[in-house]
Amino acid sequence: MAKLVDTRLTHVTTQVRGTMGHIAPEYLSTGKSSEKTDVLGYGITLLELVTDQRAIDFSWLEEEDVILLDHIKKLLGENRLEDIVDSNLKTYEPKEVKTIVQVALLCTQSSPKDRPTMAQVVKML
Repeated sequence: MAKLVDTRLTHVTTQVRGTMGHIAPEYLSTGKSSEKTDVLGYGITLLELVTDQRAIDFSWLEEEDVILLDHIKKLLGENRLEDIVDSNLKTYEPKEVKTIVQVALLCTQSSPKDRPTMAQVVKML
């Protein structure tokens, strides 16, 4: 999305819009999008696909993590990959899923400079 807009021909909007849980922190603070804001959104989308969960799910309030990213990090830290993967996936290659999750986590680094480019993401996947 960011590459479709020539920033020299646009102005900064005063309203930040986007899907909850997919919005990069720097976009929230500046209102400017970039390739790196798109990379973060892509990483969140990958996590949603692997887990069949929404980026933010308030039905998890009884648990501690309503944010999917935090939940994934906790489960991965506990080496519970099987609890991350969508239960509807009957067969999957754990190594491949772990790679996808790790790439998604790289994409969702809080600092844009720490996120890979989409070209790097393609190579990793």
